Amino acid sequence: MTTALPTTDDVQALHQFIQDRTEEEWKHASAAEDLPDSHFDTIRRLSNSNKLALTGTTAYLLDTLKRGDNEQAARVWDYLTSCGEQWQEHSAWKTAWANPARAALRHP
Repeated sequence: MTTALPTTDDVQALHQFIQDRTEEEWKHASAAEDLPDSHFDTIRRLSNSNKLALTGTTAYLLDTLKRGDNEQAARVWDYLTSCGEQWQEHSAWKTAWANPARAALRHP
């Protein structure tokens, strides 16, 4: 299965989409009144860690595209689209961000 290479606009748009969704979920989770403070700290650490990983992955993908390393760029795009698939039901999700391997699992 061949993964199509994204444009830099595709990469940046998917990055922003995922960031927006994590912000929405953070706001929802942090609004809960029945969670102890230790749970908020855990959620915050996970959220910050995920944002850093997402930003690092995106920066690396943009760099591989710029260097013309198509094989590595396709591999990293596969990881990033796998992450974005978590929100495929969201109205702002684009079919250009579909992950072929995950789609094959959903629709054998």
